[in-house]
Amino acid sequence: MLVINFLSVYILIPVLIILIILDILGIRKKSLTNQNYIGIGIILFIIVWPQIQKGEIFGFSFEKRIKEVESEVIELQERVEDIFDKYETEIFEFDDLDSGKIRHYEKDNSYYLDIPLKYRPIYNSIDLWFFAGSVPPTYSINDENILTLRLGSSWTRDMFEVEYYRENIEYLIVIKYVKE
Repeated sequence: MLVINFLSVYILIPVLIILIILDILGIRKKSLTNQNYIGIGIILFIIVWPQIQKGEIFGFSFEKRIKEVESEVIELQERVEDIFDKYETEIFEFDDLDSGKIRHYEKDNSYYLDIPLKYRPIYNSIDLWFFAGSVPPTYSINDENILTLRLGSSWTRDMFEVEYYRENIEYLIVIKYVKE
């Protein structure tokens, strides 16, 4: 079988390819007829067919490679699932502000919100949306997983009472982050 494999890979297939190219380019004086192509094709089929039945062609095992790729895909899937398991999204509504879950206060001529998080986020992984707009990183996190959001001096408690906001904005705050 090794001799047939060597013969088919290193002699017959290159010769067939060269003959076909020469015929296409019109370089050969005596062109191959359809019968010649059929004969070469049958010979190649006879040589290659036992290898195809074993699941390999020219020494390359497809079955082995498929199993390797399958194990790599499973490993990659597990890694991606681990990554997505670390992402957390927390949503806070106006009711959380009213109930006291979110603490609000004024300090040093600025307005602040203290927002309790379920998990401690990895540094610089927070994507914070406040009033349907992305917030630049003007926040800090203490040891008790409380995110302190500094809103600035133009904010007051009255802005949270505006009926338009309460009717038209679905969520007060959306926080996405990666857990430690």
